[in-house]
Amino acid sequence: MRYVPKIDKCYWSVLIVASVFGANVGDFLADGLDLGHVSGLPFLAAALIAIFAAASFSRVAPGVYYWAAIITIRAAATNIGDCLHDDGIGFAVSVPIVAALLAAMLAVWHRADHRSAAAAIPVNGFYWVSMTLAGILGTLVGDAMSYAVGLGNLDAMLVLAVPLAVALALGGKALSTRLAVYWPVIALIRSAGTAAGDLLAHGMIGLAAATAVTAAVFAGLVFALYVRRRDHLVAVAHAELAPSA
Repeated sequence: MRYVPKIDKCYWSVLIVASVFGANVGDFLADGLDLGHVSGLPFLAAALIAIFAAASFSRVAPGVYYWAAIITIRAAATNIGDCLHDDGIGFAVSVPIVAALLAAMLAVWHRADHRSAAAAIPVNGFYWVSMTLAGILGTLVGDAMSYAVGLGNLDAMLVLAVPLAVALALGGKALSTRLAVYWPVIALIRSAGTAAGDLLAHGMIGLAAATAVTAAVFAGLVFALYVRRRDHLVAVAHAELAPSA
């Protein structure tokens, strides 16, 4: 990608909405279109490839490609997390396994990370794999809090929102420069977004309406912040598009 969002207040706001919308998209593909949790994954993979290809050549609305990739990955992560549950893998097993995979990815990335301490987190191969794992982990944690723990969607969303709000309020510059701070916040956003998406879809307005409403809010924010205005975008050096050796 040629351009990615600056990690600022606008970024976190859009990412929170994207988490809810992406959760609804994943459920809509699986349930609304009756594709199931597995059959929709090839379509999402093809869409992601197309997004990255378009981002490499097009200079039109550059911020849109990043957010399109985020939604696609979030939807896929939702269905992958649900696949684990479908296969009878309980949260007591799936959550630690995916958390360990994410931690291992970040450890490898940290060893290969040659940035200065103040440099922004690069959007590279490590980034997208970590985003996928964080999305799967968030799906599992959100569902575990809602259903296995028994809080329900509303209380799970509120409980998860507390540490998220604290992290965003106190994280400061580390939110955009330190892997060990950025990625737990991403996972928290995914967890709270899962509970919020399920609350809208299954407890308030229905899946189709929830998907449409969150799509409209998400599209409006992206248009206002990343299409009409481009000051929230930063150029990506070509060297950052692949993982460091």
